[in-house]
Amino acid sequence: MSTQGRQRTVIVHLDGEPVELPMQVTGHDLAAAASTPPAAHVWIDVADGSDRLVGLDDELRLTAQMRFYTDKARTVFLDSAPYTVTTGSMSEAEIRSLPTPPLGREVRIWIDLADKMDEPLRPGSYLHVTDGVRFFSRAVQLHIFVNGRKRTVTTSRMRFEDVVELAFPDDTQDEAVTFTVTFTHAAHERPEGILAPGGSVTIKEGTRLNVTRTTRS
Repeated sequence: MSTQGRQRTVIVHLDGEPVELPMQVTGHDLAAAASTPPAAHVWIDVADGSDRLVGLDDELRLTAQMRFYTDKARTVFLDSAPYTVTTGSMSEAEIRSLPTPPLGREVRIWIDLADKMDEPLRPGSYLHVTDGVRFFSRAVQLHIFVNGRKRTVTTSRMRFEDVVELAFPDDTQDEAVTFTVTFTHAAHERPEGILAPGGSVTIKEGTRLNVTRTTRS
């Protein structure tokens, strides 16, 4: 059969579902394909970045596997509690802020994947969310070494003062004492270095920190 006069189509994802659409569409075409009546807003999913609003009169040339989402209500779950959101893309920080008060950095968020190994969300990451997606939080528990002694901590970020407290808990208030903190085998963003007072370092399993105590005469 001749294909002359028939517009080519492509499969894209609209609100998480595969949809076959002509390669040339407008924002209104996408809104109408998503729901009846047409959705009020459509965004294009930008990997690892802020998603872009598509104007209803905008003309787009689609390619396979492009992702779009609309502002229809979705229910997501965090630690079994339901939350209604009107976005198809959320950052790790936005998911962390769903409960009141927001989850602190002492816990890590995971996405519950059916029949697959669950995945932790990286700080600063974005992901596509569909209706019914489930997340859960888990306290961070890492084993590190401070002056050669194994310690268990429930945070992935250590402050200078926290490290000193672990190494010399009885000397932190002595104004005649100063401390120098060095670290190795930390997270990839800064695996080794010197930790200054007031500063912090992202740690991982097996991070080693050394605290040197000096008394001013």
